[in-house]
Amino acid sequence: MRTFLALACLTLAPGCTFITEGNGSATNGLTTTDATTDATTTDATTGATTGATTGATTGATTGATTGATTGATTGATTGATTGATTGATTGATTGATTGGGPCFPSKEWCYQEGTDDQWTRCESVDGVKCINPEIRYGTTEGGVPVKSPGNIYDQWCKQLGFSVMLAVEFGPRDCIGGVSWCEGYDEPGPHWCDWKDGYWRSTPLDSPEVCKPESVTGIVCE
Repeated sequence: MRTFLALACLTLAPGCTFITEGNGSATNGLTTTDATTDATTTDATTGATTGATTGATTGATTGATTGATTGATTGATTGATTGATTGATTGATTGATTGGGPCFPSKEWCYQEGTDDQWTRCESVDGVKCINPEIRYGTTEGGVPVKSPGNIYDQWCKQLGFSVMLAVEFGPRDCIGGVSWCEGYDEPGPHWCDWKDGYWRSTPLDSPEVCKPESVTGIVCE
C-alpha cells in the first residue's frame, strides 16, 4: 500500500510529499497540517477584522449618542438659564416703567392700573418716598394732586402696584392745574380728576392757583 501511494504521488505531481507517520497526506505539496494552519490564520484575520469593525461602529454610535445627549442637556440648561435671566430683567424693567408692579423708586411714568391711560411719576425719590408726584392723563401732563378730604391715597398706591399708603406730605407747589381724586367724568373708575370741572384727559388743565396752598409734596406706599 505504501509503495502504491508513493508511486501515485510521484505520478500525480512532482514535489508531492508522502508522509508515513502521523501527519496524514495531501496532494500538490499541501499537508493536512498546512491546511489547518491556513484555516486558523484566516479565522484569526476574519475575527480581528470583524472585531475591529464592530468595535469602531459601537464606539462611534456610543460617542454620537453621548455627544448628542450631552449637547441637548447643555443646550436646554443654557437656554433655560438665559431665558430666566432675560425674562427677569425684562420683567423688572417693564414693571418699573409701565406698571404691573411697585412703581417707586422709579422716576419714569408709571401706569395706574385699571385707569384709562392715567400715569404717575416722581420729580425725585428719597428712599421709598415719591417727592412731588405729577399726574399725566392721556397726552396731558402736569397734573398736581391737591389736598382734599376726598382723596383716597390707598387706591392710588394700589393702582401703582402697592398695597397701602403709609404716609403723605403736603406743601405749596407751582402747577399748570390741580387734580383731586374722584370717580366719573372721563371714566367711571377712581382716578385723578381736574379740580375745576373733572375733565382733562388729553385736554388742558384748569385752576393752577389751587396748587399754591397745599398739594401733595411726598407720598410713601408699601
